[in-house]
Amino acid sequence: MKYFFSILLCLLTAQLFATSKISYIKLQRTACFGRCPEYSVELLNNGDLIYTGTKNVDMIGTFKANIKLSAMMKFFKQVAKYNISKAETVYHPKASDLPRMNMAFIINGKKKNIKNAESGPRYFEVIGMQIDSMVDALKWNVSQAAPPDQTEMPPIEKPVQKDDNPQAEVFQFVEQMPEFPGGQAALVTYIQTHIQYPPTAKEAGIQGKVIINFIVNKEGKITGAHVVRGIGGGCDEEALRVIRTMPLWRPGKQNGMAVNTAFNLPVTFTLK
Repeated sequence: MKYFFSILLCLLTAQLFATSKISYIKLQRTACFGRCPEYSVELLNNGDLIYTGTKNVDMIGTFKANIKLSAMMKFFKQVAKYNISKAETVYHPKASDLPRMNMAFIINGKKKNIKNAESGPRYFEVIGMQIDSMVDALKWNVSQAAPPDQTEMPPIEKPVQKDDNPQAEVFQFVEQMPEFPGGQAALVTYIQTHIQYPPTAKEAGIQGKVIINFIVNKEGKITGAHVVRGIGGGCDEEALRVIRTMPLWRPGKQNGMAVNTAFNLPVTFTLK
């Protein structure tokens, strides 16, 4: 009988740990009435750290670094000890003039968004401070920082666009992300070969990065492409044109099955 209860206890313990697996964390700090820094930090289970600064920060733009995998996984395990899956999705701010802290987690393959986390349980503030410490410890050199490949996620509060089939589920982050045929290098070559700099943008000296969000469906077809962040001068439309005419991608996979996956792709326009 004791042996039976020992086995049962082990199974329950294993199940408890299995239900607490975190594979993605995002911290987003928003504006206030003063000069509060606006930025976001994403942590991925492959060790990547993606920082995006938008206002009142030293680094404006998106940059990627890599944390030692063992250290990243240790941090994920620490965060998994909190009962985040049971937390509220929205908390009421304590004051209207303070900066907000939004967070997102992938827990057992499911995304958990939390708005105004600074007004929730104390452990959210602890997680936020730990993430900020990780960023500060990297001692960024802006001249050496490089933008990420494609691992940017749509903003936390932005709803994911649906596929052509309104009943189709769209994933924001999967075990195996969609891939352009030939990989990242082939994608860059394709864009450079097919993009045409709009004359209006050239004359006005417009350059920068257009962020396009789209869905790679189960068959690898691109659908629902739209501009998340544009620069004008015809560049937004040209970026959309090139992406919409791309060949079939390798679809994203979750649990070994092809799924509809949301994807952000930056298209850079640079005048020579």
